[in-house]
Amino acid sequence: MNTKNITLHLVILASLSLWNVSPCRGINLKDQISPQFLDSKRSQDILIAQNQENDPFAIPRMLNTQGIRLFNEGKYEQAIMMIEKALSMTREIFGDKHLYTATIINNLGSVYHQIGAYDRAENLYQESLNIRKELVEENHISLARSYNNLATLYSDQGDYQRAKPLFQQALSIFQENQGNQHPETLTIINNLAILHQELEDYQQAESFFYIALATRMEILGINHPETLQTLNDLGTLYRIQGNYADAEEIMQQALEIARELFDETDYQLAIVLNNLALLRTNQNYYQEAESLYEQALNITRQVLGNNHDRTASLLNNLGMNYVYQGKYPPAQQALTEAVTILEQVFGEKHPSVGVTLNNLGLLHTRQGNFQEAELVHTKSLELSREIFGHRHIQTRNSLHNLAGLYWADNRLPLAVDYLTQSMDIEEEKISYFLHNIGDESRKQAYMESLYISTNWAMDLHLNFMADDHRARELAINTILRRKGRVLDVVSNMMATLQNSENPTIEALFEDLAQRRSELALMTFQGVGEGNLRLYQERVNRLELEIRSLETDLSNLSAEFEMINQEIDWQGVQKKIPDGALLLEYMVYTPFDVESHGWKSTRYGVYVMGNDGLPQGIDLGETQEIDELISQWRDYLGWATFHGDEELLRQEMLAELAPRLYELIFEPLLPWMEGNEQILIAPDSQLNLIPFAALQDGEGRYLLEDYSISYLTSGRDLLRLQNQWESQSPAVMVGNPSYDLHSPDGLIFRGGSGQRSFDLRGLAGCCEALPGTAEEVRAIAPLFENVRIYVEDEALAKNIVNVQGPEILHLATHGFFLPDVSMELPDNLGFGNEQTPISGTENPLLRSGLAFAGFNPATNQLEGALTALDISSLNLWGTQLVTLSACQTGVGEVRNGEGVYGLRRALVLAGAQTQVMSLWNVDDMATKHLMVNYYQRLSNGEGRSQALRQVQLEMLNSPNYNSPYYWSAFTLSGNWHNVPSSSEI
Repeated sequence: MNTKNITLHLVILASLSLWNVSPCRGINLKDQISPQFLDSKRSQDILIAQNQENDPFAIPRMLNTQGIRLFNEGKYEQAIMMIEKALSMTREIFGDKHLYTATIINNLGSVYHQIGAYDRAENLYQESLNIRKELVEENHISLARSYNNLATLYSDQGDYQRAKPLFQQALSIFQENQGNQHPETLTIINNLAILHQELEDYQQAESFFYIALATRMEILGINHPETLQTLNDLGTLYRIQGNYADAEEIMQQALEIARELFDETDYQLAIVLNNLALLRTNQNYYQEAESLYEQALNITRQVLGNNHDRTASLLNNLGMNYVYQGKYPPAQQALTEAVTILEQVFGEKHPSVGVTLNNLGLLHTRQGNFQEAELVHTKSLELSREIFGHRHIQTRNSLHNLAGLYWADNRLPLAVDYLTQSMDIEEEKISYFLHNIGDESRKQAYMESLYISTNWAMDLHLNFMADDHRARELAINTILRRKGRVLDVVSNMMATLQNSENPTIEALFEDLAQRRSELALMTFQGVGEGNLRLYQERVNRLELEIRSLETDLSNLSAEFEMINQEIDWQGVQKKIPDGALLLEYMVYTPFDVESHGWKSTRYGVYVMGNDGLPQGIDLGETQEIDELISQWRDYLGWATFHGDEELLRQEMLAELAPRLYELIFEPLLPWMEGNEQILIAPDSQLNLIPFAALQDGEGRYLLEDYSISYLTSGRDLLRLQNQWESQSPAVMVGNPSYDLHSPDGLIFRGGSGQRSFDLRGLAGCCEALPGTAEEVRAIAPLFENVRIYVEDEALAKNIVNVQGPEILHLATHGFFLPDVSMELPDNLGFGNEQTPISGTENPLLRSGLAFAGFNPATNQLEGALTALDISSLNLWGTQLVTLSACQTGVGEVRNGEGVYGLRRALVLAGAQTQVMSLWNVDDMATKHLMVNYYQRLSNGEGRSQALRQVQLEMLNSPNYNSPYYWSAFTLSGNWHNVPSSSEI
């Protein structure tokens, strides 16, 4: 991240709420006693000789300063002896109730704090604080320093509720006495960020880091040690959230600054190297991490010696990196040395000892030393519970590693027990984080960081403990709690905020919609003949502004958010209708407990009716199934229906459909008997196929036996009961005048009777769709007060302005841009054409709909809505959205989160049900399907059942019996009938 980008990030986010605070790990030792350090016996003698007669405090001050120096060198026992001697002399000279006495007591407490003697440290901190309270006013700086140190002590013990108000008191005093920009004030703000990070309140932690960083950059500049400290801390925050992209950008910048500020033997450089190495370990770049750790360790040994706790910390990190590479002998040497040093420095009951023991236990597990591993892990767990409590992340880590140990030792019931305890803690964190981490990309990164436990839960049940009730419950609950969770949270947030009457929220929504529209326009138009660097800077700025606005809205939604509904399979089961089954598909990656690596990814499915236990089934490797899906989709979507090509297509469909059926549906047949409705929650590439077109070995389609609806997750059943009242009558759009305002009236002819077009150039590529105007005019009379927009009136702005229409029907061209690299040539496009750029970070920018005026390149802002634009619409109360266009159901597939495209956008906007297409559709066949579908809806048939009946009619017709015609459209969401306004 260059300096400009950092500054931009800060300008955007520095306005976030500030006043809540905690301290950085810097314990205040010197505390207004002489700051000088005495490096030799001769200098001490000179000072004593010069000052002893006139300054009775000269000797204790010298001893205190020597104690500080020994502390910084990691010589803690000697430091304690020196400071205790200084304290004894100070008490004799000034008595117990003096500020000098309070200061040295505070410093002695800091040393005990550092070595983990927390009770002794707390007593000393409290004694120092009490003396100061008697001697100074309540807003004196010395009190702020005491509050800071005491708060740091509580924070280090995991007692965050006691720490937080003390940090706030310290901040208030520093602000009153020294202002918001004083170095000590900024230190407290930085420390508050660390406190919130430890509380796992990442949203607030980020806010404080940004404030500290922005102010330090303004006052001190980017190339300053204190600025570097906050930059480094911010990168660490992103790393532990799993936001590796932002973490890397910041840490690389920190390393550049550190190399400018310090020589190659400075410990400050070692800190930056260590943090970057931790990131590389998390990213599985173990060789690069090893090199960085070794550089940092060499510097630390030179500066602090071999027996310093920071040396031990680096040995711990290097040792774990060896473990991940399977280098067990050097790992054991490094971790054992780290534990020895830490126990010598801190004693056995210290957080750092517990963390390193946990890592040593993991090494023993990988070496097959299960008895030793259990002893070490159990000790680590007891330490974590004693120091941090039962719900802390360190406790979670110990429980997780014990689960891995018992799995490797084939004590599977214990493995499930400890994994369940670990994931219960994770679930608490998920519920909190997803409502307090700002934008959607960070929420998604956080969920992806939990991949190990998610996959372990699936693997243990499907492949090791298929008949174990607790393993089954853990697996199905994990899927229902985590699959599509980000979409659920963001959608709920949008519902809460969209229907708020708060003017601040309304203004933020308008601003967010405007920024998204601007970003979409830039994506479409590309750099053209402009400056590439300026173009990319503008795109980056818009993306940061959007993320900031999303963060602000997320903060506001937390104030209004209803208590989270507890999610378990029993609650979902109660919502499954009679005669229906939920098919919860998922992709998972089995774990090899012998090699401690991951195997090939696989599909699995859980089958659940409204009674009985869920049944889990492994379906096989994703590679084979995905290859079949790709081939099948290619032949399904062919528009050629004559000659040899048609014969080939029919032969391939007859071969591929039963093969795919055999893999993903036939294993479920034992549970299908007596059920006529299936609710399918697909995952990965299964999102892109119409299950209705699967055929069994006899050539019978699933359509003929089942009514099919699609969900993101079975968890959707819990919220389908929440009905929003429609705010306005139905809106229908067809046959937009794509060449509206075009100066030359030229029309691009890209096909024949299909709702599709080539999107490599976008501009000028939409041909008219006269059949869609007829479609809309045929459907409109079936409903009351319908607003129709066709031809010149089919403008994007008319869609942007809708407010929860009962039905929204959009018959127009859709588009989806595959993801490509954003490496741009100097000359884009042909001649003066404005060539768009795909490969942008947000996949919702790569799909959308075209409206009137789309073809003229200068008018595309008015002529298109991307999925990102659509996600900002107000469709709360909209019962049904039909996108009667090509490929509106496709997008970027993400395991566990569905398709990032138009469907996701419509869910975020509030639409209850979405009918969309999976390939380029025939104009006349689509008109036939849509008119008949809406006729059935108007007669009171359910949304899913009406679609099925129309598809069955087409299957049995002479003209439209190919699945190309009838299976392209799928229905997601609420499958019931569309209620009248009086029924909602």
